[in-house]
Amino acid sequence: MNWLARKTARILVQNSNRYFQEDHLRFGVELVVGAILQFFLILFIAALLGVGLETTVVLLAAALFRRHSGGAHCSAYYRCTLTSITVFPILGFSIRYFPAPYLPYYLIALVIISSALIYTRVPIDNPTRPITDQNLISLMKSYSAVMLVFLIIAALLGAYVFKQPQIAISIIVGVLWQNFMLTDWGHGLIHHIDRCLKNVEQKFIKRKEGFYAD
Repeated sequence: MNWLARKTARILVQNSNRYFQEDHLRFGVELVVGAILQFFLILFIAALLGVGLETTVVLLAAALFRRHSGGAHCSAYYRCTLTSITVFPILGFSIRYFPAPYLPYYLIALVIISSALIYTRVPIDNPTRPITDQNLISLMKSYSAVMLVFLIIAALLGAYVFKQPQIAISIIVGVLWQNFMLTDWGHGLIHHIDRCLKNVEQKFIKRKEGFYAD
């Protein structure tokens, strides 16, 4: 993917009338290509499990709420991808085990938990680029609150207008997962997954180096 991003960035720089730094373009292209690849990998696995629609809704709800709230993430992009293609199909598969008659209670729980986390935890910033501007922090809290309202309305429309309670539950599960990523428990889980994948990577590299040394 890095090779594809670098080649695409070089072509864009060569054919542009404006000056761009190739590394900046490469980074942007890599993010876009990586996101698209991740999205289709998740949908492919979800389709195999027969939960393509539910997983898509869970993923979109989580992504929309995460846009301004932030959240835990792995230290390498491919580890985030591996985590996502594992977690989201499982969340999509779990939707069938949430009884639809309890939907009002799910919504109440969502409002209480999300509101508390928006007030106390949002935004979760990148440790390498901490957010210190109080105006920006307030703005991101406001955006997160607006997105929460939007997703709640979408869930209500799905359940009571379009008569698709599984869509509403999928939205709720997606937002709740993102809520979990705002907590210390969520950070601990992602840190543990990240460390395990890193250990596997290091063992693979050592084994590969030993193979070539022989």
